[in-house]
Amino acid sequence: MDPRTPPGPPRWLPRRRPGAHGDGPGLTPEMRRLLGVVDGQHTPAELAGAAGLSPLQTFVALDRLLAQGLIVTPDEPQMPDEPQMPDEPPLPDEPWLPDEPQMPDEPQMPDGPQMPDGPATASPAPAPGTLRRLFEGELHGLPRAVRIQRARSATGAELGAWCLDPDPQVIRGVLENPRTGLEQARLIATHHRDGRGLDLLGTHGEFCRDEQVRRLLLRNVQCPETLLRRIFNGLALPQLYRVNLSRENAAPAQSHARAALRTRFAAATPQERAALIVTTEGRCLTLLVGLTLDAATVAQLIARPCHSTLLVQNLARFPATPPKLIGHLLRQELVRRSAQLGQLLRQHPNCPSAAKG
Repeated sequence: MDPRTPPGPPRWLPRRRPGAHGDGPGLTPEMRRLLGVVDGQHTPAELAGAAGLSPLQTFVALDRLLAQGLIVTPDEPQMPDEPQMPDEPPLPDEPWLPDEPQMPDEPQMPDGPQMPDGPATASPAPAPGTLRRLFEGELHGLPRAVRIQRARSATGAELGAWCLDPDPQVIRGVLENPRTGLEQARLIATHHRDGRGLDLLGTHGEFCRDEQVRRLLLRNVQCPETLLRRIFNGLALPQLYRVNLSRENAAPAQSHARAALRTRFAAATPQERAALIVTTEGRCLTLLVGLTLDAATVAQLIARPCHSTLLVQNLARFPATPPKLIGHLLRQELVRRSAQLGQLLRQHPNCPSAAKG
């Protein structure tokens, strides 16, 4: 090459950013293969051959690696052995404001009365594992009468540890303790495995009104039927339906919730029954097989606009859907546009004979 010829633009030799690796999320296989051969000594065309990629795949992958900061941009200066701070003049050589007159007068906070007398940071509640070790290591072996007496007057972590006692009478002592609150009620609802102790918890309405306490009781397989009925009596129809859906609830709770839902549905107002059917898009009907829809509920359903395909399907599969409601659904624009929905409704045993033709 003629030495007088001006040099062309420098070639870009992609290099990996220090600390970058190919195990991060959001990397395609092409990006991982390319990142594995980037060494700062080869051009993109040479890297394409080394990674077995086409030029287009290579430049797309390089662009994405640049966007994620895994390789260095062409104009980014190389930082070989960061940092370069050891070459900077040391800070101690510079005087630190020796003539500043106001600095000694600044820190008067330690002498103020509010710092030592202010409330200390609240310590977090002991973990269940810590309470379990305290109960099994120090408290479990005490005589029953002593455990009951100490549960009535315990404080702090010891009060929480007594919530793990399997004896219902000790739980009674905890509930009689004036320091017992929602934290202890939630521990009892979670860990106690005797229905008598859980029933004692249920007699304290202020605890059972807490949503988390109720949720924990429904997950406890030993929750007695009397307490379940007390909980379900305070729930509305949509809440009872959600109890049936939650897989976290114990099987006895789901079984009693289904019975409570059917009983409450039969005694509910037509507005409440129609609202449950519409808001759940008819999913609740699978739990209500064997019940009927009265004329007032049908009138409420007819008065509401129907724009849900799933609602029509569930009503078409519900054995007790009345003929009047089926005829109304067949006249809806949603059903007239769908031959499948129309056929499903016409196959219902209660479909009016005039509509079948």
